Amino acid sequence: MLMGCYHKNPVSPTGGFVSIAPSENPTPPAPKPDSLNPKPFFDFDEITHIRIDISDNEYDDLYNHKKGTPERNLVYFLSKNRPEEITDSAIEESIKNVAHKIMPVDPTFFTEMKDSIFAEHKSSAPPLALACEPIYRDILIFKMNKKTVGIAKICFKCCMYHITGAKSNTGNFGQYRDFKRLADLLKKNEALSSPQKKKQ
Repeated sequence: MLMGCYHKNPVSPTGGFVSIAPSENPTPPAPKPDSLNPKPFFDFDEITHIRIDISDNEYDDLYNHKKGTPERNLVYFLSKNRPEEITDSAIEESIKNVAHKIMPVDPTFFTEMKDSIFAEHKSSAPPLALACEPIYRDILIFKMNKKTVGIAKICFKCCMYHITGAKSNTGNFGQYRDFKRLADLLKKNEALSSPQKKKQ
């Protein structure tokens, strides 16, 4: 498990946001943006956050379905490091077909996303070993001029990720409270997107 990142409460199948709290281990500080020369993973002008709310029990039940069925294909997508390349035009549509929530990310969060969270970090810390099977319930689709340029699959419970299309090194993602900061950002974005907020 990554230092400073663990799942305090189980994911709610009714759509409750993940709660992430710091561990007792010392946590590296959030990085100062490599302000003179940031190395973002993507150049983008649009981000879509897709949430797949599925409980651990519901996920386990999907294994009872035969291979090749939509249910087993969903298991494969949620747990495996796919896609490897952004070449399949049907990928985004397939994701949306199983999504429970689809939310555009407000542009006010783009700077932090580009220059801090989804950017190459310089770190001397050794890679951290993880002993957890991820379920990628949160997917971020990055676009530039309406074209998909990157996909980030995130498992907040295990603090694991799969990023496709990055133009810089993603190896140190997660070393600087990236999961916690991303979870907080997405929670704020969800509040902005909620009908109650828009009515005010």
